[in-house]
Amino acid sequence: MKTHTLAPPAVLVGMALLAAPAIARADGFATPPGDDEVAVVRDDRFDPGPLPSRFEEEDPRSIIRLLVGPSAKFDAESAAPGLLVGADLGKGPAGVRLSAAWMNVGTDHGISQYTAELTLDFGGRSRIRPVVGAGGGYARTSSSMNDDGTLDPDDGANLGIGVVRGGIGYRLPLREADARVQLDLTGAFPAIRADNAPDVTPWAMASLTVGVGF
Repeated sequence: MKTHTLAPPAVLVGMALLAAPAIARADGFATPPGDDEVAVVRDDRFDPGPLPSRFEEEDPRSIIRLLVGPSAKFDAESAAPGLLVGADLGKGPAGVRLSAAWMNVGTDHGISQYTAELTLDFGGRSRIRPVVGAGGGYARTSSSMNDDGTLDPDDGANLGIGVVRGGIGYRLPLREADARVQLDLTGAFPAIRADNAPDVTPWAMASLTVGVGF
């Protein structure tokens, strides 16, 4: 009886065919180079971060503002130029104004006044600042009245006055600075007169000032 055997080349080909699926199942697909590292790209185009407060940039109100500017006095008889200096105190809508004004200085009819007012600022966050104030103070005339009714230009007289004021201001567009230009009209009313005070009628004072805060 004869025994048939496969030729060696046929055996090798069969073994290769049987081994190929096992190798494929074991190894799988090759991993692309660098695939184990994940790169994260962040897009910040729509994340500008915290924005500064619009109120703090556009309305840096200060606690004290010093002001100075020309003034003019008007009464029933004449008009006279002058100068006003002062300070506005307060950061909120309510505050205080202290001021001094000298008008028609160097003449027999000159007068100086020193006043304090309680004020209200209706401007809110706007650059336009309507303001009202009321208060009182002290005034001194350049001359006094002699017993015979003539004026004494060498001696002045004291007055106690009440004042009311209305004004409109504009806060200048300066970043981080509380600088303002303001136009005011103040009415002054003599309430207390010294015995030697001349006959002074109520007067109005217009002033245009520039104020800078600190």
